[in-house]
Amino acid sequence: MLVIASGYAVDRLPIRITPLRLAAFASIVVVAWLAASYDLQPTDKLVFRDELVVLIPLAALAFLVVAARRQAAPVWRGAVFLVALLPTVIGWGLFNPLQSTEVMFRKPDTEFTRELDALAATRSDGAIAVSGVTGAVLNGVGYRSVTHVIVAPSPEVFRPYFPEASEEVLNEVFNRYAHVALTTKSHAGTPAPDLIYLPIERMAPFAATRP
Repeated sequence: MLVIASGYAVDRLPIRITPLRLAAFASIVVVAWLAASYDLQPTDKLVFRDELVVLIPLAALAFLVVAARRQAAPVWRGAVFLVALLPTVIGWGLFNPLQSTEVMFRKPDTEFTRELDALAATRSDGAIAVSGVTGAVLNGVGYRSVTHVIVAPSPEVFRPYFPEASEEVLNEVFNRYAHVALTTKSHAGTPAPDLIYLPIERMAPFAATRP
């Protein structure tokens, strides 16, 4: 909606494109990049970010405005359109909606997956309890993993593993949408509204764990 509104504004409103305004916009982009690098990253290292790509067509637009002087009006409209189109081309230009999705679900052959294969082979049901991989990633590539994501509240799923838990505890801890992870603590808990920690010692009889 914002792109459509911007295109309508460019076509209908009197907009002046000048080197000074382009320089001001470029400065805002660079300052925002610096602020993001220093405030949002775990370190102060400057890392190239996708937002900086807009400076490339911006530089081309500035060149056209300077070169064409006052006759630049027919040129900058197309240039503004290209600036808006560039992120889409970069992000989705190579995407083919008819291509096979097999590669998205194919399990990679790595040292880590071979370790998980060997771990799963130690149990007849192939169940594993491995920490360090979040969400439903392991389930997505074919492992029967304790760590996963509960998309619908299902406290009854956990009753066999916590038979001593009261209905109140089952409801409080497990009756939620949540990511399921493992902990070295002796009891299940919810450190965040969408996160459930299961004690790895409790899950060890039901799934193979790493030493």
